[in-house]
Amino acid sequence: SNQEVLYATESGGTWTSALPIEPNPIPGDEGFFTELNAVSCSDPSHCTSGGEGGAMGGFVPVADTYTDGDWTQPTGIDTTDIEGRINGISCTSANNCVGAIPIGGFGVPSVPGYVIETNGTWGTATELIGTPGGHGTDNGISCTSAGNCTIVGQDSNNRPFYATEAGGTWRTPAEIAGSLGAS
Repeated sequence: SNQEVLYATESGGTWTSALPIEPNPIPGDEGFFTELNAVSCSDPSHCTSGGEGGAMGGFVPVADTYTDGDWTQPTGIDTTDIEGRINGISCTSANNCVGAIPIGGFGVPSVPGYVIETNGTWGTATELIGTPGGHGTDNGISCTSAGNCTIVGQDSNNRPFYATEAGGTWRTPAEIAGSLGAS
């Protein structure tokens, strides 16, 4: 059985009742599910959420948008035939967002990555090159403006890391000094 994806909105401190977002099933997949893990709103009328969707045997990152009271159906994002999910999302304006997306699959260690939405169109997920230990998971992202973001996560050494983007260029991820387990 499929689980429902629900959303609620808050305005002036009051939450609405939860309402369903209809899943966008992948043709031929039985037991399709959609899980939304993150949301970012650039203003009260424009939000984007991200997560994963799929069925046993394969998961793809998904995103959907909220505009003036209506959510779209979640749609898949290209990860070049590798599984992934959006763990964090940050939008600097309506339909202009960046998602923190660990890219991997069953039996394949994940690598931290990101995916950019520009004017409502999602690009292809891209790996963050140089993560300490070679693998890891990015869990959150925050952007102050387009091309200026920070991603945080855990590398394969079980240590927290961060990666910053300045002027559209990502710097090599680094472990957070002084953290438990960090060298």
